[in-house]
Amino acid sequence: MIVGLAGCVKTISEKEQDDGKEEEASQTGAIPEDPYAKKFEISWVSWACGDIEQDNWAAKKLEEKLNIKLVTKKVDLAQSQQVDLMLASGEMPDCGWIGRSPEKMDEQGLIRTIPKDLITRYAPNYVRLLDSDPIGWKLNLAEGKEDEYLCLSGYRAGDKDVLSFTSVYRLDWLENVGISPNGSLEQIDNDGRIFIVQNPFTQEQFVSIMEAFTKNDPDKNGKDDTYGMTAAGRDAFYWNPIFGMFGFQDTGIVEENGNAAEFYVTNRYKEFLKFANNLYKEGFLDTEFATLNRQKAWEKIASNKAGYSGITVGWLNSGFKTRPPLNMLQNEGAKILITPPETGLNGKGGTRPYSFMNYAYYFYVAKEVDDEKLVRILQLFDYANFDKDAKFFLRYGEEGVHFEWSGKPYESAPILKEGIKTGSNTGLGSYNSNYITDLDIKKLSWEETTAKAQKYAWNEWQKHLLKPYKMGKLH
Repeated sequence: MIVGLAGCVKTISEKEQDDGKEEEASQTGAIPEDPYAKKFEISWVSWACGDIEQDNWAAKKLEEKLNIKLVTKKVDLAQSQQVDLMLASGEMPDCGWIGRSPEKMDEQGLIRTIPKDLITRYAPNYVRLLDSDPIGWKLNLAEGKEDEYLCLSGYRAGDKDVLSFTSVYRLDWLENVGISPNGSLEQIDNDGRIFIVQNPFTQEQFVSIMEAFTKNDPDKNGKDDTYGMTAAGRDAFYWNPIFGMFGFQDTGIVEENGNAAEFYVTNRYKEFLKFANNLYKEGFLDTEFATLNRQKAWEKIASNKAGYSGITVGWLNSGFKTRPPLNMLQNEGAKILITPPETGLNGKGGTRPYSFMNYAYYFYVAKEVDDEKLVRILQLFDYANFDKDAKFFLRYGEEGVHFEWSGKPYESAPILKEGIKTGSNTGLGSYNSNYITDLDIKKLSWEETTAKAQKYAWNEWQKHLLKPYKMGKLH
């Protein structure tokens, strides 16, 4: 009896200890031993979901790991009408990256707030990111709250330090009309078709090039069927280097006569409008530019109609063959020249950083989601974006099945195999994409030619960065 009683006393003591541990775990927010015990169905939307197939490869990987069922909305986030219809019809998914302002989403009653204590407990990797760049803790707070957020912020490392837009010209056209770049050329591809020069063209040279590309038969086909440039309305992808000639960019505050002002009410914007109008009247600018969307303008550039465009050098990756500058190379004998942004009459020029800070984009959770499901969403968010393996395979898939290395593994760019696309039946790029990107993943995505160009965009060409009024002091 004594032995038995002692055993009972010991068992009771152990139980009290266990109860104490459970109570302590509850108080400290420790994650249970099996954090994925209960299965949840989670609806989702993100980039590359326009033609997504349910039960795609990436979704299955996440479902198996996190004990969830993913239902992915077939919505193309690049198409505003599709997004508007999704939100207006009550089809807001449980969570996802949606390009609408947090204030508007909140006003329309579409989203719930996300408590800081749940973020801290169930997204520890994301918390480490925010702690390392703590302005993130101040962004997207619910009105009147210090510990509840309207959304989670995306993050792209290095964006505030990189030149977003540069210029590209048809080099073979320049050669045909007898115009030389300002400096020696550096070949950055293996085929001798892509070159870089360190010195920009001036505004006067730019006008001369536009005239020659329009009037001097630069493609040597004996027809009057070319012009200097096309555009898609006032789309920044075409105009930002030209904006820079006049000392402003398409977003942000500028200084004029000692005052802060929106760029579009300044004298420098008026001077730009006069300049652009002159290009139009002279026929150097495609007369249809105001009615074109971005895709239609790209098609004109690809069809040997225009010899100039603004670009971001990341588009040198082979996955962007339908965009300039690579679409220019679809024409036989075409060569391209990438230059820094042109300088204005004052000798200065440039374009804005890719972003004014590294935080960008919004990850929302729908109004109807309760705390229990929110916990699993946070676990999904943290795993997909920060786990060492997941953040890679959700972008590129499985070696030999979805991609091959362009060189040494993990030191060269993964190249998707023929027939493998983002989204669609693979789901690649649909569950983390570029919304949260560290420098290692970002640089890994640069193919050899892109890496050579990015060397300038991220380093030497930073002197061409145009930041909004007083923004420079924040960095």
